[in-house]
Amino acid sequence: MNKKIILFINKFKVELQIRKYSPRTVEHYCDYAKKYFAWYGQDSGKITLASVKSYLHYLFMKNLSANTIALHISALKSFIKIVFKSSLLDEIKLPGKNKTLPYILSREEVIKILKSITNAKHRTMIAFLYGSGLRVSEVINIKVKDLDPDKKRVTIRKGKGRKDRNVIISKQIMPVLLKYMQNKKKNDYIFTTNLNNIYSVRTVQQIFSKALHKSEIQKHSTCHTLRHSFATHLLENGNNIVDIQKLLGHKSVKTTMIYTKLAKSKLDDIDSPLDVE
Repeated sequence: MNKKIILFINKFKVELQIRKYSPRTVEHYCDYAKKYFAWYGQDSGKITLASVKSYLHYLFMKNLSANTIALHISALKSFIKIVFKSSLLDEIKLPGKNKTLPYILSREEVIKILKSITNAKHRTMIAFLYGSGLRVSEVINIKVKDLDPDKKRVTIRKGKGRKDRNVIISKQIMPVLLKYMQNKKKNDYIFTTNLNNIYSVRTVQQIFSKALHKSEIQKHSTCHTLRHSFATHLLENGNNIVDIQKLLGHKSVKTTMIYTKLAKSKLDDIDSPLDVE
């Protein structure tokens, strides 16, 4: 990749950061732009409508999901608008998202995963993901000032959608968090490494992956599965869908409604009158 394209990518990255895109989105968008240029094989840094359509066909032939292809399109659209001030790709429509239901873990499976983690701080972070329905990026960015021990609440600042929201904290986790808060200032992160650095998203994902393997649970699961499980279990316990929407930070309750398809129905516990003695 020549210097001209590298400059374009750096300009793109800075502009995304200025516009307050999440670090993960910035990373992915820049990576997708690099992949396009690597495929295109040109050093000019140009993006044409024809080349992008050919590239999308290439991705389609690789059997990538509609969701992944949609992310590539969004990244390239943003890139050309920011770097070249062009709306050339506006006519390209995003493919419909796959409507597959997310995987969830049972509460027993979550407990089994947590018990497999010997490092107390690592176990607390994974428990926090499930107990409060958080994203990994949200957990690692929690600061001392965000916690309200009395109300057992944590303020998630500038989560997805760039909005603050208040989230519940498990009674089991709160005492451990208080220990991590000791000798820290209000702007210090709750979870830091032995070198006092903030954890990366990738590190937390690896912690969960190792715990999942160690617990011998065969379900396809990621850290985000814990968030899906949190919402589903709250719904099964009779909590209001609108309250769950607020806890998750969903813009629309329609997004939260997917968990009604995952929650165990009360119908599962009803016996046929023929079987009742």
